[in-house]
Amino acid sequence: MQTIKQLLIVEDNSADLFLLREYLDNAGIKIEEIITAEKMHQVLSMPSSFHPDLVFLDLNLPDSNGLETFLTLNKRMLDAAIIVVSGLDDTGIALQAIQAGAQDYITKGEFDEKLLSKAVSHAMERKKNQLKLQESEERYKMLVESAPEALVILDVEKRVFTDVSESAEAFFKMSKEALLKVGPAQVSPKYQPDGSLSVVAAMQNINLAIAGKKPVFEWTHIDTGKNEISCEVRLVRLPSDQQVLIRGSIIDISERKKREEELQK
Repeated sequence: MQTIKQLLIVEDNSADLFLLREYLDNAGIKIEEIITAEKMHQVLSMPSSFHPDLVFLDLNLPDSNGLETFLTLNKRMLDAAIIVVSGLDDTGIALQAIQAGAQDYITKGEFDEKLLSKAVSHAMERKKNQLKLQESEERYKMLVESAPEALVILDVEKRVFTDVSESAEAFFKMSKEALLKVGPAQVSPKYQPDGSLSVVAAMQNINLAIAGKKPVFEWTHIDTGKNEISCEVRLVRLPSDQQVLIRGSIIDISERKKREEELQK
């Protein structure tokens, strides 16, 4: 089991605190430092630099109780794995705590050192994976928002965009809220320059992306002013178990097309 550098135990009952520490010792969990608190205000007054790896939290404290106790502490210590230790065997509260972000919920008097060891191991691993996912999502968000090309995510079944970059808002001269209510059909003219129906040609390229290919093609889009924009579009399917999602990368090639026409003349 990994070493826990700092463990915070928020518990106002001295007997429960003693038993928990005994179980931790018997479980052989390596902990470098244990900090305890009896009230929520003690936790909130701790230095902002204090970031424990793991927290055991009793929901019912002298100055806070119920789910609000977890929400308050979780907001203060977003990077910590939190195991709720409650005197109530309440499935409803347990489910709410897990849904709100707790790594585990154990009931006082119903666990031993073996169960505690597993709970700690699983909680630390789940929090580690959660932080990795958040970091990955933040990197992706920063990449999307700073991308020079317009990026859109299309839900194929619903035929609407589920996410767009800031550059897409500027490209289509539409707000994010407005773009999330439409799909390719609403930001394309009825016909493409080659005479093909936009909805038919779009679906052909989307089907290629669904099949695992990465189609690159020229396209004409329109903005809110019905101005036509010559584009190069790249499609790729995104991994998802629940939806069929296609990412579209759109580059304005109006100037390039204009130069090509001039060269032809």
